[in-house]
Amino acid sequence: MQRALSDLQAKAARGRATIELRAKAAQARRRSLPLQLPMPRRGVRFDRHGLERLIAAFGINDPVQIQWATDFRKAETSGTHTWTNDRRHVIKVRPNASAAAVNVVVLHEISHAAQSEEFGSPQAWRAAYAEAKQSGGSYLHNRYEREAREIEYEFGDDFRLAVAV
Repeated sequence: MQRALSDLQAKAARGRATIELRAKAAQARRRSLPLQLPMPRRGVRFDRHGLERLIAAFGINDPVQIQWATDFRKAETSGTHTWTNDRRHVIKVRPNASAAAVNVVVLHEISHAAQSEEFGSPQAWRAAYAEAKQSGGSYLHNRYEREAREIEYEFGDDFRLAVAV
């Protein structure tokens, strides 16, 4: 009986170690491919180093993918952030913006990526954002949009994310 118990404890310890190793490997994979950028478009290219600095400064752990997109629901939308169920932050940016405008949009959307990871899961983030939107009365007045705009104004000059070419 004692030997069976010690065998079970050893097996459980190996199982925990395996789970920990898998978690560390997954984290290393996420860190090794933290950023996917679109091809430069006429007039603007992304500064990988600046984006990596920003992602590190905000402590974002999940991969970030930035895309040019025009499929926004509203004409005035300049960019969006989505944290997917497979734990990728997809940031879409309107391609006809200037480098300065792209810089502001990406900073704003990456701040949402940082906010969202505080909730632990994409589902929890979506629920919190929806509740904040409802309690704030509108998109512009919800607390997460206000925080992202504050970050834009406070750090907009500190990070070079998009460069005019």
